[in-house]
Amino acid sequence: MGKALVDVYEITYEGLKKPILLYISFYDTDKLYIPKGFIKRI
Repeated sequence: MGKALVDVYEITYEGLKKPILLYISFYDTDKLYIPKGFIKRI
């Protein structure tokens, strides 16, 4: 229906020219994926 709750996360680190904004909805039932350009670390 075009409506959802979305959380916004600002990613910053040394050497990054401007912050990266990630828009993530943890309220959906679909599988979450790692955004392109990021890696999974445990």
